[in-house]
Amino acid sequence: MPDPWQAPPISHKAKALARALGVPEMVGALLVNRNIYTVEEAREFFQPKLSSLIDPSTFPDMDWGTRLIAEALTKGGNILVYGDYDADGITATACLYHFLSRLGAKVSYVIPNRFSHGYGVHASLVEPFLKKGPLLLLTVDCGTSDLTQLEALRKKGLQIVVTDHHRVFHESNYNWPVINPKRLKEPSLLGDISGVGTAFYLLMSLRRCLRKRGFFRQRKEPDLKEYLDLVAIGMVADRIHMRNQARILISHGLYQLQHTKWPTLDLIKEFSGITGRHLTTDDIGFRIAPRLNAPGRLKDPLLVMDSFLSQDQQKVRQLVEVMESLNNKRKNLEDQLLRDIENLMQENPSNGLPCMVYHGEDWHEGVLGLVASRLVTKYYRPALLLRAHGQFLKGSGRSIPGIDLYELIKEQAPLLDRFGGHSGAVGLTMHKDYIESFKEGLVNSIETKVDQSLFQPKPHIDMELRLTELRFEEIRSLNLLEPFGDGNPEPVFLARGVEVVAKKEFGTDHLRLILREKDKIFGALGYGMLSQGHLAQGKVDILYTPRQDLFKGHEVIELRLVAIRPCLTPSP
Repeated sequence: MPDPWQAPPISHKAKALARALGVPEMVGALLVNRNIYTVEEAREFFQPKLSSLIDPSTFPDMDWGTRLIAEALTKGGNILVYGDYDADGITATACLYHFLSRLGAKVSYVIPNRFSHGYGVHASLVEPFLKKGPLLLLTVDCGTSDLTQLEALRKKGLQIVVTDHHRVFHESNYNWPVINPKRLKEPSLLGDISGVGTAFYLLMSLRRCLRKRGFFRQRKEPDLKEYLDLVAIGMVADRIHMRNQARILISHGLYQLQHTKWPTLDLIKEFSGITGRHLTTDDIGFRIAPRLNAPGRLKDPLLVMDSFLSQDQQKVRQLVEVMESLNNKRKNLEDQLLRDIENLMQENPSNGLPCMVYHGEDWHEGVLGLVASRLVTKYYRPALLLRAHGQFLKGSGRSIPGIDLYELIKEQAPLLDRFGGHSGAVGLTMHKDYIESFKEGLVNSIETKVDQSLFQPKPHIDMELRLTELRFEEIRSLNLLEPFGDGNPEPVFLARGVEVVAKKEFGTDHLRLILREKDKIFGALGYGMLSQGHLAQGKVDILYTPRQDLFKGHEVIELRLVAIRPCLTPSP
């Protein structure tokens, strides 16, 4: 069997591209690995421009929806922004509500509660606003699949504009605008984009429409760049592929985040210890987004909106302190649930099954998806975790690359009360009497319809690079490729035959190593890799990403471990 840890050599094409750009050969190789072959493509990749954003009118129904909102705004109609409880939905709600309110609109907002309402449009949250008179309902990060609920509300006299990015189940003749990138005839024009990204294109369209109507002759035109930090947070939190339009928005959003005008974000940066330094998508994914998500996972997402919209600095600080406390509680709940499930796995082994499905009575619903993700990372199989709610089971699932969990769940639809999601993540509800039939059907579908080679992890390796060949200049040049994330992974290098000098655990699940190659010593951190600590002895092969850091005022190279194994082939 061939060694899966193989790195492609630097091609002549990569070397030529590097020479033309005046960058190290390493960078040329990384560009080619990401299907970037020309100088023009590379320069656009290095310096994404806001001027390259597509015309918002490219979206189906964008002009229709924009016109309805502009008319409601200019005629003094009531507008209700209906959001979602995760970071993408909250940032989208904040963007639209803030933009409309600063223009003098009669605008309100509502966000469903994960526990008392669940995802999607709920008439009970909308109907109280009907008492105020004619109403335009503007959804963000939801609404595409809520046809029945929205049609009932339309018949009560509401105007409706849906903005969303979730999968379109069936294209139909909607009775209202549905602004959704999944409806584009050529999705490649846009790439992947989230709820807040879709909302930002609506802001672009709405500002242009109002400008044409002369709305800004007597008032200042809003600068949409002020919302890009929120856009970046929502898109990174939703694991959007960082190519095409998403790369432009996130790149500029990270810059805006360093100079944010939102006191909430300044305080979260302070609490996270990232104030005053270069910010990355890791800072959003591991520090900022979890704090914004924690209230929606454990309590009430409205406190996040309150913090964004409050003018009282003391109140904002108090609310961010609550977010910090809830995030710490979330971490503890997540760790405890992971331990409980791994105990269940020992009692009821599922080693021979292609997926993990577990349910419990007292599990916290708000962390099921997070723990499912950790199980998938650790065991490399799809995982579904469900919590009992009376006669029903409700929960979340996560998958591995190449296995479309949504389509697999869809095949079990007759057993489900409700379900939704996309290829990598799903939510579902079923009667508890159907759980065994559901497991059996799901396992059968995976065993008969899924390529079983997908269960063998295939690590992404950009190139082989010995630790003693690392240079500060080349490490700095990797910044040209930021932002990193899905669709543009952080570069991963292979080093063979490295000696483990010392190892130590830190945190709850992390590994710290001291490594030696020839006469040089390197520090390495493996987040979530404590379970692989037994492999760290003697000579090892490692997959790693190099980082530049400061230690006692001196530049040092630190390694971020991706994987480790016993040495198979000594380094030359």
